[in-house]
Amino acid sequence: MVTLPIFLLLILSICGASTISFGIGSNDETFAPAVGSGYIKLKFALVLACVLNIAGILVLGDRVAETLGKGIITKPLTMIEIISIVFAVGAWLTIASYFKSPISTTQAMIGSIIGLGVIIGFSYINWNAIVLVFVGLAISPILGFVIAYLTYTALQRGVLSKVKGLNDVEKRERLFAQMLLVAVMITQFSRGANDIANAIAPLIHAVELTVLLIIGGIGATIGLLILGRRVLLELGTSVVKLTPSSAFAAQVATALVMFLGTWFGLPLSGTAVLVAALIGVGYAKKIKVNTRTVKGIAFAWGVTFPAAALFSIAIYSGLQFF
Repeated sequence: MVTLPIFLLLILSICGASTISFGIGSNDETFAPAVGSGYIKLKFALVLACVLNIAGILVLGDRVAETLGKGIITKPLTMIEIISIVFAVGAWLTIASYFKSPISTTQAMIGSIIGLGVIIGFSYINWNAIVLVFVGLAISPILGFVIAYLTYTALQRGVLSKVKGLNDVEKRERLFAQMLLVAVMITQFSRGANDIANAIAPLIHAVELTVLLIIGGIGATIGLLILGRRVLLELGTSVVKLTPSSAFAAQVATALVMFLGTWFGLPLSGTAVLVAALIGVGYAKKIKVNTRTVKGIAFAWGVTFPAAALFSIAIYSGLQFF
């Protein structure tokens, strides 16, 4: 077996983290409700998302990165182990984005870590932290659904039902569209900080955190610009028919859950929260939810965990020949 130079391994690890960042950006559907409601144009949404993504990464990105990088794995990772994790997650994210399937980056990261644990030993995994992450992943979509349902119900009873005439309806929706943009911006800021932790966390012991945050921001920006429109359009138009007011209700729920999770350093799936919020709005409006799309998304989530684990095992095993 040939031993690769440590510098080369570090470069490969950084490339892997960049791949995950690219995958995160390409799988980011935060602006989906705004685009789906017809208020924000796709190109404007992509540019604004990039700016807010970078801002969130630089301001709050260290919180969740610390949780994933130092809280889940109980020993410093070798470069081979880091490469296995980051390339497994990056590969799966890119594949999912190509097929327009919004998935959880956090699930992919946890799956790849546990997959690595199969090889190096489960004793190095902090199972208490794993349980905490899974509790967050399970509860956050429920909160997204409930908050969105209650928000739209309150809006319907307190505002929407009292509006009469086409002019009043247009004025109302224009106001909600402006409020929607604010909610979307908060969500994108929070998701930038939360999601990018999945890209840089494995490298947190080997590279300066600020450098990692910059690398992650660049990768996510490129991913958003190149492939982000595929997932954004898919989720914004296919789960439930949106108006600015209903999109606002879904986005308020997502913004609140994601900001609080990021503030407390808890890695969450923004995708899961947003999809649940959209479904909550659909039920509140008593309109048909595209169950076929929802089932497809649920299937992608279910496959993510084992797929990332298998990728991690395969990459680690392959690297043993070098």
